[in-house]
Amino acid sequence: MINIDPRLGVVLPCRITVVEHDDGQVKLYVMNMNLVSHFFNNDQLNQYAEEMSETMMDLIDEVTM
Repeated sequence: MINIDPRLGVVLPCRITVVEHDDGQVKLYVMNMNLVSHFFNNDQLNQYAEEMSETMMDLIDEVTM
């Protein structure tokens, strides 16, 4: 994705942040690449961002099952 638009380096790497709250509840936070990609006004980037978002959700599903 950085090859398509180097400005994307500002929001990468795509990481999952795990936060455990005092009550024991654990939450996973991940950047919504579909939303972020639209700031760059690049259709090709939007396509890759959608694929990356799907991959990130698959990863989250796999680790939380």
